[in-house]
Amino acid sequence: MVAAHVDDLAAARTRGLTTFYVHRPHEYGGLFVPPATDPAAALTVSSFKDLADRL
Repeated sequence: MVAAHVDDLAAARTRGLTTFYVHRPHEYGGLFVPPATDPAAALTVSSFKDLADRL
């Protein structure tokens, strides 16, 4: 599963899915910066293009 929300990825892992985290630091307009990585994800990237290139 690919997502930009760590909570969604954590739930997916409980169901046995492999997860990929896309870090989107400006998603909340700078009010809140999400974690830069998800250590439990198979891969952390900075964009969907980066993910496509790496897959």
